[in-house]
Amino acid sequence: MNVVLQPLLHCSPFYNLIKGLARYIQHIPDTKIPLTRALFVTVFLETTSLFAVPRIIFFNEFDEEKILSSSATGRGKSKSLKRSKNVDAFEPTYIYDVLSSMKHVDSVKGRQEDAEEFLGFLLDGLHEELLLAQQSQDEVSRPTSPSSVADASEWIEVGTKKSAQTRKTEIRASPVTEIFGGSIRSVLKAPGDKDSIKIEPFMTLQLDIEPEAIVSIEDALQNLAVPETITGYTSETLKTKVDASKQINFDRFPAVLILHLKRFRFDSVSGMARKIRKHVSFGLTLRIHPNIVAQHARKRAQQLEYRLFAVVNHHSLVAEVGHYTCDVMRANEEWLRVDDESIDTVDAADVVRERGDCQPYMLFYAKV
Repeated sequence: MNVVLQPLLHCSPFYNLIKGLARYIQHIPDTKIPLTRALFVTVFLETTSLFAVPRIIFFNEFDEEKILSSSATGRGKSKSLKRSKNVDAFEPTYIYDVLSSMKHVDSVKGRQEDAEEFLGFLLDGLHEELLLAQQSQDEVSRPTSPSSVADASEWIEVGTKKSAQTRKTEIRASPVTEIFGGSIRSVLKAPGDKDSIKIEPFMTLQLDIEPEAIVSIEDALQNLAVPETITGYTSETLKTKVDASKQINFDRFPAVLILHLKRFRFDSVSGMARKIRKHVSFGLTLRIHPNIVAQHARKRAQQLEYRLFAVVNHHSLVAEVGHYTCDVMRANEEWLRVDDESIDTVDAADVVRERGDCQPYMLFYAKV
């Protein structure tokens, strides 16, 4: 849980969102937004100065300046910021309580959890709850794009050669999707048929890193856009099997791009999951190449650049067990390495270098 909350804590747009939440959800019953309350309510109510503070104050509990100043080991040296008598680690037990009450979430306190799945649950849950919050208020703290139905809609796109049938899975806009929400565009071409276009939203982008040719994040993004041949596809018009092609491009990029490196694969021989431990290089900045962007969005993407602000690492030789740590960049551009209760400063070069004890599992980039 810690390695998921830390990147969110150091994500400026998300941090600013949370700071502004209290003023328009304070009158909403806890039963309608239990996850929102659980994530950001203080767990240290015994501190008397906190009693008068609004309940949405989880982010205030992690006071980096206080930790760094009280635990520094010396000027110019790495700081080992383990728990001291002045600064205690705290456990967000409220989140566990909410998880245990939700039947559709298989999460148990103390058990190894998948960090990407947990992040997905948090973002999806917050998205749904903030939609409820918006519906409960006459005014919201920030404008959102026009809402739409949650199911898929269809329409016809007319191009220069032939029309195309487009299916778009839309979700209602919330402050969460405004930060993390992007979309990909999948085009299926078959002889005799109209092009079938499907647009799907995402908040974490899944990247296949297993192919041998993929050695960098840029390679993985390029691989996502490589056309795929589908043999034996049945043409609706010709009523016979043909060779079709499918290609994925980016339709819209989010303000914060979360990349999930798919390191766990099911091995049909052993019947068990295995971990892909290969090194995949990544940088402190990420430029988006126009050829992975849908044609209509390429002009806007020409100058698109992201900056790394968090990395979640997985420590283990195997998939079944392991330990997560994370590296996060502070507002002053200093990097911290967080391992449970221990926090150390680390050079930016060390964040992106290949390490033998762990592999990057999730990368968090913000638009420049």
